Amino acid sequence: MKKLLIFICYCFPIGAFCQSSGLVDSVNYAIGPRYFFEADTVEGSYHKFNLIAEAGIKRGRGKLLVVVAGNTDSTVELNKIFVLCRNNDGLVIIDSSAAFTVGDLGPRVEVRGNKILVTHDFEKGLDRLTYVYNNNLSRFSLQKVYYSNVVPGYADDDHAVNMVQEYSVAGQALTIKSTFRNFTTGQVDKIKKREINQKLPPGTTLSLRKMSDPYDYDVFLTEGHLYEQMVKY
Repeated sequence: MKKLLIFICYCFPIGAFCQSSGLVDSVNYAIGPRYFFEADTVEGSYHKFNLIAEAGIKRGRGKLLVVVAGNTDSTVELNKIFVLCRNNDGLVIIDSSAAFTVGDLGPRVEVRGNKILVTHDFEKGLDRLTYVYNNNLSRFSLQKVYYSNVVPGYADDDHAVNMVQEYSVAGQALTIKSTFRNFTTGQVDKIKKREINQKLPPGTTLSLRKMSDPYDYDVFLTEGHLYEQMVKY
């Protein structure tokens, strides 16, 4: 009977089988014993950042499954991303991230087609890493680093500066855009945009398996004179 439940789970859309105990059992069997999937909405619980989502990537008997699960050790709030593939024996891990600490603002994980987005929010902004599936390597690799921050009252209490920085790994290019907006009218008074060639910092890893918290990329994106020149409107 349990095998039948698991089979039904595979055939239904992800929104339906997220609630299936059969699928959750299969996931936990594959990622255990150190990690397990459990979702809840209890305030302060890091399980609210857990996830089961189907990626738009077909392999073997169906589409890949992306799972974000917590550590079985309740004293540490560690999450981990697993990429699972279906075979005749159930679910097997084909890729996974490094373990990362979670808090009230993330990191949180989304799946969009063949991409995994890892976002860490902070007050008035966010950091985000985008990983894309590499068919040749059969794993996820870093594609984009994104940073957005709103700085209210910067040199003028009636205005705010929205700073967006986006780094393309393939293009080795950093695009920086600052928008100067009036609080009262909502009107954009000034926009600055600049693209520069920039090599990845030494030691930067591209594989999901060695993923770092998106918040750790703040220094890479925001330090230096270029950032200050863009903000000074």
